[in-house]
Amino acid sequence: MVLSPWRSQALPLHLAIVGFVPVMNNQPMPPPAGRGLAPAPVFLSVIQHNCLGSWNVFLSLFESFREAATYPSIVLLQDPPVNKAHLPSFNGFKSFFPPVRKPRVAAYVHASFLSNYTVLPRFKGMDDVLALDISSSEPLFGTAFHSFRIINAYSTNTADHRVYSVSPETLFPDLGFPLLVLGDLNIHNPLSDPLRQFSHREISSSVIDLAFSNPPLLPLIQSWEASLPSTGSDHIPITITLAPPSLNQKPPRPRWADTDWETLDPIVKGFKVPAAPPCPTPPNWTNGCPNR
Repeated sequence: MVLSPWRSQALPLHLAIVGFVPVMNNQPMPPPAGRGLAPAPVFLSVIQHNCLGSWNVFLSLFESFREAATYPSIVLLQDPPVNKAHLPSFNGFKSFFPPVRKPRVAAYVHASFLSNYTVLPRFKGMDDVLALDISSSEPLFGTAFHSFRIINAYSTNTADHRVYSVSPETLFPDLGFPLLVLGDLNIHNPLSDPLRQFSHREISSSVIDLAFSNPPLLPLIQSWEASLPSTGSDHIPITITLAPPSLNQKPPRPRWADTDWETLDPIVKGFKVPAAPPCPTPPNWTNGCPNR
């Protein structure tokens, strides 16, 4: 998890279309001692996690950052702990959340990041969706883009188990600049697990955390990983790292000329593809699809 500015000289890029309760307040806190900005350009680290409304989970997540060399730039929470419309604070971060009594989503942005970039929260009149518009007078990501949007959502079931509280239209706006969509979307249906039979109750509750990138952002995705320690939640903290395309090295290509074909030839010829498992019927697919 690395905190550093993304500012760099604009480069031409053709993108393919593809027990302890902390004091609660919303004032920015000074960054931890010895954790200043790293030299530009390079990585942006975004953490995603469902806190289950637990103070202990919240503290466990943020305390785990102390083990890293630097803090993440942005932490996006679903179901954060709330007390009288206030969320907990953590040293070095500023919180953003919908202006309701019990927000379902929140964002914590590191103070050093806020000192370098303009961050505008958008709430869309909902308690379960939060967008952050990030902009700069200088190009971001080593590209020609000056803007970047992150959408954090906690989608839950409505009275109709087939319909979710956050619609695809809200989650996936058509933008011409980088967009990252993530959250606990509670999508649990046979399309994601075709060999399993689902009841309506199972379809309406899940712990699936997902992230989506639009085409302009896709070349900047360096990694998506679940390497942070457990926080006590039944969700796993997820780290998404973005980097300029020039730093995302392509994987090495196979060295076919060095392959021992004499040894492999009989193994390849003797290999038999196993029979495909039975597939679910179309009605099962339909029953599992939300917002149809």
